[in-house]
This record gives sequence, C-alpha cells and structure tokens, in this order.
Amino acid sequence: MKRTVKELLEADSEQQMEEYLELRWYEGAEEGPQGADSRKGHYERDDVTPRGVIRFRVRRRRGRSFLPRTIQRWERRAPEVAKLIRQTFLRGISRRGVRRAFALVTKEAVSAQTVSRLTRVLDWQVEASHQARLDDSWAYLILDGVWMKVRRASAGWVPF
Repeated sequence: MKRTVKELLEADSEQQMEEYLELRWYEGAEEGPQGADSRKGHYERDDVTPRGVIRFRVRRRRGRSFLPRTIQRWERRAPEVAKLIRQTFLRGISRRGVRRAFALVTKEAVSAQTVSRLTRVLDWQVEASHQARLDDSWAYLILDGVWMKVRRASAGWVPF
C-alpha cells in the first residue's frame, strides 16, 4: 500500500512538473517555450500518514520552488496523525511519552517541540474555558486530583 502511494505521489509530481514547464522529461529548456525553466533533479520528502512514514521524491526546477498541488506546503503529517498526537497529549502523557508512543505507532519519533507546536492549537480553547462565566445552576461538582502516600524515614507518626 505504501509503495503504491509513493509511486502515485512521484508520478503526480512529474506530471505537474511537465504541465508547469510545458516540457517532457527528456526535453531541455532550449526546446520549450521562450524563457522556459528547466528541471533540477529531485529531493526526498517524508510524510507521515496513518499507515506510517512514506518517503518519496519531489521534482525540483531551476527557477522558483515547485511543490505539487497534492502536497501541502509545510504540513508533513496527515491531519489524522496530528490529531492523534494532540489526543495522546491530552490523555495525560508527557511530551516525551508522546514521542515514544508515536514512535511505536508510526516508526517516527516526534520531538517535544513538535508536540508543543501541535497542542498550541488548543491554547485558545483552554483560555476560553478559563474566562468562561460560571452560573450557579450546577448540579454536580467534579473534583480531580492525585493522592500519594508519603513515606517517612522515621518509624513513628509525625504530625505536620
């Protein structure tokens, strides 16, 4: 499946390059329209999909940068994968824990900075909940906390 997606992305990149330059892969700039640009090889790009990491080649050109329409400019993770990272963090797993969990799922480690950047989207929601006005019509009060047993070196009971 990943190989098929890789081949489709590479073929699409080549086709869009041909349409843009108005040149076939074997033609040079001198054979095309006046002032035509030319190819400059390719670079490899990794995209993280729900099925894992896909590495494929994207064509380059000599003039300006070229990015096929099927590839989003900066986002190298599928929206589903970004959502998975956010949900993992919201479940209480630390940023480093998210890194390890994500590496198990997609075979690609995620930096703590990436987790922070992806969870920054949620900041306005947290701010809105902090600023929300609470009325007095609540039927339940839900408390959340952590209980830890404290062990002391002394054998006897010591008051605080």
